[in-house]
Amino acid sequence: MNEEVLIEKSVSALKKGDLLIYPTETVYGIGVDSQNIEGVKKLYKIKNRSVHKPLALNVSSIDMVSKLAYISEDTRLLMEYFWPGPITFILKSISEEKNIGFRMPDNSLTLRVIENFGSPISGTSANISGLLASTNIEKTKSYFSQSDIFFLDGGKPRIGIESTILDMSASENYKIIRHGIIAKEEIEFILKKTVSDEQSEIYYSLEGNIKFLLTTTKQLEEYHFHYTNEDYIWLVRESTTKKSKLSNLKNVIIISDDSQEALKNLYDIINSIQSNRVKLIVAEMREPISYADKLFNEKISMLAHRTYINLED
Repeated sequence: MNEEVLIEKSVSALKKGDLLIYPTETVYGIGVDSQNIEGVKKLYKIKNRSVHKPLALNVSSIDMVSKLAYISEDTRLLMEYFWPGPITFILKSISEEKNIGFRMPDNSLTLRVIENFGSPISGTSANISGLLASTNIEKTKSYFSQSDIFFLDGGKPRIGIESTILDMSASENYKIIRHGIIAKEEIEFILKKTVSDEQSEIYYSLEGNIKFLLTTTKQLEEYHFHYTNEDYIWLVRESTTKKSKLSNLKNVIIISDDSQEALKNLYDIINSIQSNRVKLIVAEMREPISYADKLFNEKISMLAHRTYINLED
């Protein structure tokens, strides 16, 4: 099916009130016509999403945003710099006493769908609430099998984790409420202003009864002989596997030493592990030198929440 047909079918699905699974540069999204109340209710229901958690609006232009929310000079500056790209802006609505999140995904297929549809698409990540986001179309199909969903396959996202969320609804009191690949320091550099970091605790649930063991590289070398069970998976950096003490490890999944590349593949790897009845994932943390290193460690820690075990267990 060529791109024109895919776009036409996607727009048709939205006009009918059906749901659309769509690609972005971060993770796959699931969306619906923002004006279709029944469609929005359907989205909340199949995702098992709390009605107290608003959906973001996916747009294809800044002009779409200006019809719905106030855009300050600072906001426009950041939009023009980062969009289309992996950042969601929370802005004050023009017509109602509420805030709205806006996202312009950096994916040509999805942008053309929104543009041809002619209005914003309400959307969120294509997963059951609390479970890991999808970075391939097949995983989204395992989450959602309903007949009134059109799946727009755009290949593998180039970033692989959720967007940064920046709340700019309050004048001069800007705050990051979710970490993504765009760092606080980048935003501050462009604005020449301070941005607060107010991310609340975010955790993911894993399918099955998988436990996590988080280790440093040194701990891996010291304790690797305790964890040789066939049901264990080792998630380690490429350079670590070359160390002599670890050369005989079984069930190793090698992750790039480049943390941005590692983040790109992390969700795919974890999702594939979940389907293989693994009992324990031994995950190597990284020296927090770069922002990407810290972000990788943060994502692993979110996955390990409530399933974490100590090396002494």
